[in-house]
Amino acid sequence: MGSIYADMILLNGKIITVDPDDSIVKAVAVLGNKIVTVGSNEEVKAFTGPETKVIDLGGKTAMPGIIDSHTHPTGIAEGYLKVNCRTPPVRNIKDLQGLVAAKVKELGPGAWVLGTAYNDSKLEERRQMTRWELDVIAPENPVMLTSDTGHQCIVNSLALEIAGITKDSPDLPGGKYDRDDNGEPTGLIYEVAQGEIRKHIPPYTVAEIRESYKNVVDQFSKWGVTSTHNASARKTGIRAYKQLLDQGVRQVRMRLMVSVNSNKLGDVVDALELAGIESGFGDEWLQVISTKIMGDGSGAGGTAGVYTPQHRGTMGLGIMMTDEAEIERLVHQSHDAGLRVSIHSIGDRGVDVALDSIEKAQKRNPKPDMRHRLEHNSCCTPKQLKRIKDLGVTPSSSIGYMYGLGDQYAENFGKERSR
Repeated sequence: MGSIYADMILLNGKIITVDPDDSIVKAVAVLGNKIVTVGSNEEVKAFTGPETKVIDLGGKTAMPGIIDSHTHPTGIAEGYLKVNCRTPPVRNIKDLQGLVAAKVKELGPGAWVLGTAYNDSKLEERRQMTRWELDVIAPENPVMLTSDTGHQCIVNSLALEIAGITKDSPDLPGGKYDRDDNGEPTGLIYEVAQGEIRKHIPPYTVAEIRESYKNVVDQFSKWGVTSTHNASARKTGIRAYKQLLDQGVRQVRMRLMVSVNSNKLGDVVDALELAGIESGFGDEWLQVISTKIMGDGSGAGGTAGVYTPQHRGTMGLGIMMTDEAEIERLVHQSHDAGLRVSIHSIGDRGVDVALDSIEKAQKRNPKPDMRHRLEHNSCCTPKQLKRIKDLGVTPSSSIGYMYGLGDQYAENFGKERSR
């Protein structure tokens, strides 16, 4: 074998190779962060050197690290700094009130109370909390609880007051305020309209996110995730992760879908283009793979862009978070600049909007190997699947979230459409 010795060898295992034949072998040799060879124990032992670490798996299974093609690691990092409203352990609205009340006591009057990952369909009441139920336990603290999809939130009356949202406030393009029978905001806010609250909340610092990222990469490592695609990469999170890598914390490779602020469409692409940054810029640990455009809303929350009305949330044809003409403009600009686009597309109407924009960009400036992406692609039709293939588009289905949101999808779309 010459002077090629492995750093680590695993023997007597069930090594899942994920090769075209789905072979399972007994041993694998690793040099640095690359697999040198797989095969029988004897074949792999040939790469043993004086400093090679040899591990006998005793029949246990080993497999390549998982590449998760759609995560929100910065959001997860922020989640570690917020009240965890996830079910379980949260069972009902009373439990949510208790969590908020405890945080109010900890922070004192006036401070923002931020929560994450609540799911109304998993509560015993099977309904949304209202602002008045938050007011009872947080009259002097603005409160914002974000759902597990991130596409809606619940706020209290003080948060609405700070944001200037009243009965007379119109719905925003790409967003909506839920209202009671008298037209009063209930505190439930959908999609882009959440930004009217967020802009009043002090942002987390780079240092706070950097330190919290340590929890994120540790959790990913426990799950076997060695690479991830960050589907909402923005300034603070990118800087925080770069600093973490510079500190020597190199557990998870991150690929960036650089978010485009819906209020400043094109600005991010302008900056990337002027800097000469194309998809692939970076190194093996931190690399730009695309821009990220928010198309429609949420299949679980009832705001996906569809042709047939939904049964949850706004109970209509959904919300396009970004105007169709703006999506088309941004796709063209990214495409021409050598930047792949990743478009959040859940409903069948949302998928059509995304595919129409990509098709027009390709016809105007053919680049067959751009591999533009549809994120989620949850409700597409067989006709759309063929179109995706013909256009060379990559669907990133992020199917794992069906474990947590599948019941909401079934409720929202009905059994037949959910098949």
